[in-house]
Amino acid sequence: MQCAISSNEALKELPPKDWTMGRTQILVYNQLLVKSKIQDHHSLPLICSSFLPPVEPTSSLCSISLFSPGLRLWLFTTTSDDFPWACLHVTAVAMNLCEENRPPEEERRLRANDREYNEKFQYAHNRIKTSKYNVVTFLPVNLFEQFQRVANAYFLFLLILQLIPQISSLSWFTTIVPLVLVLTITAVKDASDDLFRHRSDNQVNNRQSQVLINSKVQKEKWMNVRVGDIIKMEDNQFVAADLLLLSSSEPHGLCYIETAELDGETNLKARQALPITSELGDNIGLLAQFNGDIVCEPPNNKLDRFAGSLHWNGDSLPLDNESMLLRGCILRNTDWCFGLVLFAGPDTKLMQNSGRTKFKRTSIDRLMNTLVLWIFGFLVCMGSILGLGNAVWESITGYYFQVYMPWEKSVDSAVFSGFLTFWSYIIILNTVVPISLYVSVEVIRLGHSYFINWDRKMYYAKRDTPAEARTTTLNEELGQIEYIFSDKTGTLTQNIMTFNKCSINCRIYGEVFDVNGHKIESNEKLVPVDFSTNLLADAGFLFYDYSLLEVVRRGDRSVHEFFRVLSLCHTVMIEDKAKGELQYQAQSPDEGALVTAARNFGFVFQSRTPETISVQELGETCTYRLLAILDFNNYRKRMSVIVRNAEGKLKLYCKGADSVIFERLHPCCQHMMNITGDHLSEFATEGLRTLCLATRDLDDEMVSEWLLRLRKVGMVLEGREAELAAVYNEIEQDMILLGATAIEDKLQEAVPETIAKLAMANIKLWVLTGDKQETAVNIGYSCNMLTDDMSEVFVVSGSSAQDVREELRHAKQRILGCGKGTGNGFLYTATKDLVKDPGMMTSMLGALGGGRIRDRDQWSQPGSRTGGRLGAGFSGGGMSLQGCDLLQSDAATEGPGGGAGEDLQESSDPGHRGWCKRCQHDKDIPHRCWHQRAGGYAGGAGQ
Repeated sequence: MQCAISSNEALKELPPKDWTMGRTQILVYNQLLVKSKIQDHHSLPLICSSFLPPVEPTSSLCSISLFSPGLRLWLFTTTSDDFPWACLHVTAVAMNLCEENRPPEEERRLRANDREYNEKFQYAHNRIKTSKYNVVTFLPVNLFEQFQRVANAYFLFLLILQLIPQISSLSWFTTIVPLVLVLTITAVKDASDDLFRHRSDNQVNNRQSQVLINSKVQKEKWMNVRVGDIIKMEDNQFVAADLLLLSSSEPHGLCYIETAELDGETNLKARQALPITSELGDNIGLLAQFNGDIVCEPPNNKLDRFAGSLHWNGDSLPLDNESMLLRGCILRNTDWCFGLVLFAGPDTKLMQNSGRTKFKRTSIDRLMNTLVLWIFGFLVCMGSILGLGNAVWESITGYYFQVYMPWEKSVDSAVFSGFLTFWSYIIILNTVVPISLYVSVEVIRLGHSYFINWDRKMYYAKRDTPAEARTTTLNEELGQIEYIFSDKTGTLTQNIMTFNKCSINCRIYGEVFDVNGHKIESNEKLVPVDFSTNLLADAGFLFYDYSLLEVVRRGDRSVHEFFRVLSLCHTVMIEDKAKGELQYQAQSPDEGALVTAARNFGFVFQSRTPETISVQELGETCTYRLLAILDFNNYRKRMSVIVRNAEGKLKLYCKGADSVIFERLHPCCQHMMNITGDHLSEFATEGLRTLCLATRDLDDEMVSEWLLRLRKVGMVLEGREAELAAVYNEIEQDMILLGATAIEDKLQEAVPETIAKLAMANIKLWVLTGDKQETAVNIGYSCNMLTDDMSEVFVVSGSSAQDVREELRHAKQRILGCGKGTGNGFLYTATKDLVKDPGMMTSMLGALGGGRIRDRDQWSQPGSRTGGRLGAGFSGGGMSLQGCDLLQSDAATEGPGGGAGEDLQESSDPGHRGWCKRCQHDKDIPHRCWHQRAGGYAGGAGQ
């Protein structure tokens, strides 16, 4: 074991019984050693020691600092009277074992390249632990978990009873064998599951990373990385801890990461270092001299948020999530980068989201526990009856047989004899509790796990990935799923976005018409627009409306401004310019599709720096000075940029959801907003994802004052997001609407069929989407979540839990009807579409009223004009339904409320004329009357 020994006379004054250090309770291990044979600090015995004796003035004290995480040895030697022999007390302080007792942090402070400064805060090291047991804790913890099962606890109790000779008539061997068998099988299964976790932890903890130590880049295991270290990473490597990006091989400190381990998204995201640190590059000397102080938020599980500040060389710079590399990410398309460790091990956002491994019980376990309790209750009843019978017999009859059948010495009464007999029968009748059932369930679970691993239908050949059952505890739950919660984008859809349509200056582009002026669907059979004159166009982009390209070439100002927004307001990065080709790296497929569309129509995004954005507009390169980026998030639902063009004019370009853009428009846009809103509704009903674009002219004085406020708010740590949103909102006002975009994201293969089969299995599917309501409904029909058989789709749009609860209650009442009182009517007006499907109408009304309505075949003649109304009254279990089919008239009629319960009646005379008392219409109109009643209380009038 490598160590450095240095005497420290000042440490003689250390209080011998002060076993706390800072805010953390120290775990102390004490071992009496004559010769040190310790080769690794993990071999130190886990024995809690008593306090060491007082240190004598003649004692020598030295400190040994080990080159291993969180370990320091204090060596004492003494020749006091209490210890006449020379001995060596070795006390190992394992700081990383007591991190769970650390008080919560209010803020984190650290210094780069200064381990001694950072260690006094006792931050967590980079070792992770997801396993539940170790060699010492496995037996007690696993037994504790297993005895939470009622059957196991029962048989343990039974075993204890069998050890009492006065009540036991069976050998304890008959109980302990099956109990030990069950406990052993379960323990082996749990141990195998946890062994997998241990191997995974060891694999991760022993990965190699390159750490800057003593001005040299050295290889270190992940578990040895400390907060404040500077790490070098290379392409396709996993990020070892939560890092602040300092510099990279890409221009302007850019790097690209894949976050699939965190959020499941495979598209690359860009991160950018601060300009002041990106200048460090890969110069080891400069990086070793970097001693910036970081003040940031404490560890949390917010993957998309970070607030902090960097203080270095007299400058204070704000830090946000755009410069963070989180543990679990993979570095892509970047040769190298350097990062400063801010959070390590259990403090990383990945581990903060993972939580502890919990003991899980399935629904079958809970059911068996309930059954065992009932069986045990039955057993107690039987034992009580038999024990009571014994007490009665002993007191009345058994007394006379004392000569031949004497009581035991410990039995002194018939009542006590009955009490002992009760427990004897509990032991004798123990077989009614099915302990063998637990053995069978464990064996079946183990077999299920192998069947899942061997299932060929769950094998994905493209990536050579079979199914893998990582735990055998929850296998049977797969067959008892009631609800599925799913994301839409990338799960139901392909996550491949295509620019489909747009609305510019109150006109829709992207629709294709035939020679007769009829709209036709865009497909591969149509000839797409030819973009060959644009040398930088993307060959994979397809658009079928030639009129948009013609408007661009004519120089329409609003159209140019529309595509200028698309080419400037985004976070897309240029990945590579090899062979003159532009390759975009977008954080979201939506942005990639919009920037590609602008590129093909002549507004080509070419490059960006932290201060500028370069765009080639119709062959002419224009460089815009970037003053501010107003980030998109789920609350703002919009993104904006403030730029200064070549003419010196300041412009704000914004894109976002129509709900937030429309309320920030100038009043002069009211007419255009109404028309664009209609276009958006049309796009949404086609299942397209929509965004609105707007712009605003700014003046220098207003922007200068606004930027000062922005910089001030950027240094705030607590509540920064809310204050930034307020500052952003100040300038995103009185904008001019330019138009809207419509992007298509096609469904994956066999999604409708899969959802239909899930519905047949009575599995409820919930899909989360951020689309407009119309888009969500359209996609719901496309993927068979919503079907034409559903009589009505209920929209719940509450903004709070109470509102949602209330709307769900009203929806339930509309489905089930008002059946809780007499005289409550249900209002429903039949339309021509519903009259076309009488089966649906009668079944729906029958369900609402709880009554039985017979389907009718004579609602209307084919081709006849039906304008009648249905009157329905609902109450209790009865209903009344009646109406009139007017064969040649659009006149409407009213039906009275349902009366008291009557036998089913109906009359039908398609050709009759005369006065109709029920329908109250003109007797000369050809018509057919019908009415039905089912038993029940009277309902209110329906119209």
